[in-house]
Amino acid sequence: MLTYKYDKSKNLMEFMIGEKVNKEDYEKVMDQFREDLQEAEYVNVLELVTGFEGIDASALFEDIKESILSVPELNQKVKKAAVVADQKWIQSFASVINPIVEIDIKSFSPEKEEAARQWLNSH
Repeated sequence: MLTYKYDKSKNLMEFMIGEKVNKEDYEKVMDQFREDLQEAEYVNVLELVTGFEGIDASALFEDIKESILSVPELNQKVKKAAVVADQKWIQSFASVINPIVEIDIKSFSPEKEEAARQWLNSH
């Protein structure tokens, strides 16, 4: 499962990730994300990850390709990203990718979701 919503009034893009992510969900969400990102001056991103069981290989390939191609635009438009996850490896991944992009990324445990939202709203 992968869902997405964009609150323009808060410049906040939220991704909800859980269970197994398939290619169809990934493509649908990423198409909307790209469209919204083009229109935005800047955004913050909140990723809520619960019960994540993996991603289809085809969706993973698309994610890797998309990530590499969009780094310049992401660096330009995404100011902060908060990853709220119940799995330590996901939090660790957020720490590893932080030096690769120019986005300020922090990870939070699920009970700290409100702290993540507050951090994203702070300047």
